[in-house]
Amino acid sequence: MHKKTIIRLFLSKSAQYNLERSRINYEVAKSIEEEKMDKIIEFAVQKVVKKLNMKLIILMKKILLMEKEL
Repeated sequence: MHKKTIIRLFLSKSAQYNLERSRINYEVAKSIEEEKMDKIIEFAVQKVVKKLNMKLIILMKKILLMEKEL
């Protein structure tokens, strides 16, 4: 093989390796971002559920008080 052919082959393999590595890094970063978003959404949902539960408890207490008055 000629020297230029060997260099081109090496550069081609090197480029393929770097491209694959970049793709893997992207997938890992994307996965981490998705996990972060899932945690943020889960936290927000928990907060909303907690507030709704508190409102439900207050409403139930009011209903019980109204029943006692009758």
